[in-house]
Amino acid sequence: MFVLLNGPQVLFQAKYRENTFSVNIGMTDDAEELSREWLKAVEWWNVGASDSERADIYKDSHIRTRGSDLVAALMQKGMFPVIQNH
Repeated sequence: MFVLLNGPQVLFQAKYRENTFSVNIGMTDDAEELSREWLKAVEWWNVGASDSERADIYKDSHIRTRGSDLVAALMQKGMFPVIQNH
C-alpha cells in the first residue's frame, strides 16, 4: 500500500500481484508540506495515539463507512480483501 502524488492529486494505491487499485484521497499544492505532515501523522499514530484514539479514527473514517463500496471495487479488480488461514 502506498500514498502517491499524481500532480496535485494525492492517491492511495494498493497493489496485489499484477493488479493495482488507486483512490484519490485529496489534493495538494505543496508536496513537501504534505510529506512533512504525513510523517508527523504516522509518528503520532505509531507512538503517540492511544488505542481509543485509533479506534475512534477508524470507526469514523470515510473508507470504513463506505466499506462495502471498497470491497466491491477491490473484488472487481481481482483483489480479494479477505485472507483465509488454513
